[in-house]
Amino acid sequence: MNKNFKKVAGRQMDSEMDSLTNSSQTSKIVIIHLEKEEIPCSCIKFTLLHSRASICSLFCFLSSPGGGRLSSKGKPNFLGSIILQRNATLENGWDISAELGSGPPPDTIVCPIDSAEMVLVSKGQFTMGITQEELRHVFLRDRRVNQVFATEIPARSVYLEAYYIDRYPVTNYQYHTFLKETGHRAPYLWNHPVWRKSMQPVVFVGWDDARAYATWAGKSLPTEAQWEKAGRGTDRRFWAWGHEFILGRCNSRELGLGTTSEIGLFHTGMSPYGCYDMCGNVWEMCEGQWQGGSFPMRGGCFLGSATFVRVTCRWSPEDPINGAPWLGFRCIKKIPT
Repeated sequence: MNKNFKKVAGRQMDSEMDSLTNSSQTSKIVIIHLEKEEIPCSCIKFTLLHSRASICSLFCFLSSPGGGRLSSKGKPNFLGSIILQRNATLENGWDISAELGSGPPPDTIVCPIDSAEMVLVSKGQFTMGITQEELRHVFLRDRRVNQVFATEIPARSVYLEAYYIDRYPVTNYQYHTFLKETGHRAPYLWNHPVWRKSMQPVVFVGWDDARAYATWAGKSLPTEAQWEKAGRGTDRRFWAWGHEFILGRCNSRELGLGTTSEIGLFHTGMSPYGCYDMCGNVWEMCEGQWQGGSFPMRGGCFLGSATFVRVTCRWSPEDPINGAPWLGFRCIKKIPT
């Protein structure tokens, strides 16, 4: 390999990675692309695992034994190629078809744009909502008749095609990348230390913000049905982990944190498909309509008691434009049929 090429490429790659890994709790995918007609190359894949943030992959194309060379014809340099490849990805969206091929879809994938790990929710029927008898049990548990819970009836069978959903809510770190690349408006209290930790869910965002992020990432917001199936599976459970509330499996009022928690803390609170924080932490925006045509949100938050962090619970915020300190979101990716 050409020594000058190694020196320049290594320095620029180090600089790029330093900017991406300023938090030890960050996962990121970088695709470094060198034009084959300019630099003969072979591919080496490095996979770095993080205990909480799933997968961090670096695809580094290095010059082949034949000897690489930097372009002398006005082509982008090493770092420029990263940026151009990234921009091309944004402009073209995320075409998942080529990634999946003709075989069965894998259980997990990683979005190449926001680096979110996504889990597969298989196609088929599930029960959405609750019965009148289940509603009565919710009233008894809550020790009052709250008509908000009545919007969860009736229980009905819903068929969904397979799709992928983010394993975790969108974080401040991911949203910061979105802001830098698009110039989108920053959330309220964006720099406040209570809400600004890298791996906390982004909050103080509304539906327009969440949709803009989803579009940028080549994804979309889930419908209520897609969100609920990912959260409860097919056995009609009330909470992501099962039929009984268990303290310590989610960030609800009972836990007493009083604020959002970092993603991926509650391993015993995962849903049947492997999603974290489907109960508590932050309410999550969905597509659809709730009472009076308002937008629906699901999952409850750190302020909500056990009955409000059930996976069938529905509500809507007072401010769908600017959100709240307890409102976040995650995205889905449809699988072409």
